[in-house]
Amino acid sequence: MNKICCLMICSIATGSVFGGDITFINSDVTEYSGNTINCKGNVIAVYGREVVSADAINYDSEKDCLIAEGNVIVKDSMSNTYLADKICVKQNFASGYAKNIKIITCDKTRLAAKRCTIRNNEYELEDVIFTPCYECTESGSLTWQLKSRNVIFNPQNYTSYKDAVIEAFDVPLLYVPYISHVSTNLKRKSGFLLPEFATSSQQGFSVLPKYLWSISDSQECIFKPILSTKLGQVAWAYYGLRFRNGEFNIDASITDTKSVEKKSGATSEEQHRIDKIRKSGYRGHIFSKLRYDINDKFRMGFDVNLSSDRYYLKRFSFFDSVPKTLETDVFAEGFDRRNYIYVKSSMFQTEHDDIAPKILPMFAHDRYFDFLSGTLSFEMFAMNLAFPESRNSQKYIMNSMWSKEFILWKGILADISFGATLQGLQVSEKRRSDYDSYFQARPVSTIKLQWPFVVTYQRMETIISPILGLNAAGNKKYFDVMESPFDELNIVNVFSNSKSISPYNIDSGSQYFYGANVEGYNCSKKMYKLICGRSVSLTKVLERTESSGLKYRHSNIVSELDVFLTRSLTATIDGDYSTQDKKINKIESRINYNCDRGAFGIMAFRGKQIFCDPFKVNEDLLDEEIVQKKYKGIQINLEYKISNKLKFNNYTTFGNESDDIVVLDRRNDHLKFLKNSFGITYENECAKFSFQCEKNNRRSGDLHPEIDFKILVQLKKLG
Repeated sequence: MNKICCLMICSIATGSVFGGDITFINSDVTEYSGNTINCKGNVIAVYGREVVSADAINYDSEKDCLIAEGNVIVKDSMSNTYLADKICVKQNFASGYAKNIKIITCDKTRLAAKRCTIRNNEYELEDVIFTPCYECTESGSLTWQLKSRNVIFNPQNYTSYKDAVIEAFDVPLLYVPYISHVSTNLKRKSGFLLPEFATSSQQGFSVLPKYLWSISDSQECIFKPILSTKLGQVAWAYYGLRFRNGEFNIDASITDTKSVEKKSGATSEEQHRIDKIRKSGYRGHIFSKLRYDINDKFRMGFDVNLSSDRYYLKRFSFFDSVPKTLETDVFAEGFDRRNYIYVKSSMFQTEHDDIAPKILPMFAHDRYFDFLSGTLSFEMFAMNLAFPESRNSQKYIMNSMWSKEFILWKGILADISFGATLQGLQVSEKRRSDYDSYFQARPVSTIKLQWPFVVTYQRMETIISPILGLNAAGNKKYFDVMESPFDELNIVNVFSNSKSISPYNIDSGSQYFYGANVEGYNCSKKMYKLICGRSVSLTKVLERTESSGLKYRHSNIVSELDVFLTRSLTATIDGDYSTQDKKINKIESRINYNCDRGAFGIMAFRGKQIFCDPFKVNEDLLDEEIVQKKYKGIQINLEYKISNKLKFNNYTTFGNESDDIVVLDRRNDHLKFLKNSFGITYENECAKFSFQCEKNNRRSGDLHPEIDFKILVQLKKLG
């Protein structure tokens, strides 16, 4: 539109010819004969909202008819381009005809036809070839094209085809009696989307057809049922809504229990769960989300994540992976500069629903102030937990802390903080639980010193930063529902006043910590980084498991080493070493390589893991033979770009017995093949072909080892 306006302005400035609803910008020869204007030689004209150029243009103002011949090029207001040998149009392209027309839309899709009739601003084309391939044309072989006898092209709405044949690399693949797709200038339109296909030993051959119902500019609904030869049919739909202050969506499915009838190899506990699912008569899921901005400072919403059983979403390859624990919550939160307030109520769906509590509700409030050149913070937290069997627990914490960083003599960095914490638990129940009510008020203070200095040798520079710190606090007396003896010491929390990764836990008393941070550089290029440390308790140690690294007065030594071999190649190793047992307690090593052609990663790990429910802790569970199991495994990831259009990926896992990344050993200590997935994807400007094969060696409930194949064919601009 801007281009047309510029042309009109130029025409006025250059003394162009006007007649009716047409403006001639340029021509070598102009002749007048009554109501007719004949222009020849490099003719450029603006007719209505279209810009027309040709070797010759004849315009009859009485009939409002324009005839253009020879190298005709038309550019409309939507940036579509029309090429033809000859066009004859009336009433600003409302009607007319064209010979040997080629249409190039604004997104570079193209249509070519021998004959074209224009009626009501629609182009009726005969013997048409359609393709979105642009770069492929130069190579001489189109990735895909569509041939049709009759096509209706509406620049503002849609393009429809009758008796169409889809070809790939000039080979006919599919005949379609009728097909249509929306115009590039149209935001959305109801219609079928391209389906997905999959096959496996358990679900058989499956197809996922999709239909988009465009309810309005802000609402849509996608129907995507799963049709499976072995597991029956699944009714599945998605609804999305966007409004001025937020958004809402819901994704849900439902099916019968035919998918759980094959149950060989299940344990007695798993068999009980399978029978329970079969008796219910249905399986399904609901995922929903709401976000609503009340104003600039407050918003509210909810997340619903429910499944009929823990195995359902893994039965069909069309579902994405989901967390082991599903959380449903409703919340409200507020932001005001450095202040934050949060209120939430939650319920959980886990393997052990009989002991999982509900949060009714949780409240958190953080406030930060600038005070005495430092930061003064107030953190408040309260939670009401409703357990099954009429058990209720109220947990509350309030922390007040002042902190400041200093630079002391010789460049020593000091980070100090001091304050107080109040913590308590109120337990009310009909039958005794593993927790007792308590209240505790404790002062807490921390000082951390770090002294960086540089050692230079030839072109190498090493920055060594010894770290020494002290945490002073009263001894903690209890573990409660928000804290456990299983929390692990790691490189993140070893140099802080909290020795637990639990978000609301408090350290077990006074201790000092020490360690070092070492970084190496070669000509300003970072070569490696090493950090290690440990803590030493100054008070009586609460009983913890060995794998936590905090069982003894001297904690395990935790460390992490990052080596930057090149810009693309890095290696990392981290773990902890027990001085009590003189052995490495946990270790994890990774090698990653990234470049323009792809990426490669390998991770090896071994250690100990806790088997327990985080909501059920007592002294009996500290028996390490019961709760601690050894694990080890290897993961390999590979992505390789064979060319700019062809990609390959592979993912392989070996271990004991797996649940996603965590690998646990219940039966033996031998590595087993757990999972392998590989795929290949071809993608260019006009199409995407993807093939994925995945083998899972899993046995859980009604899930058995199987091989899944998934095929995705996406013809761009058509689906």
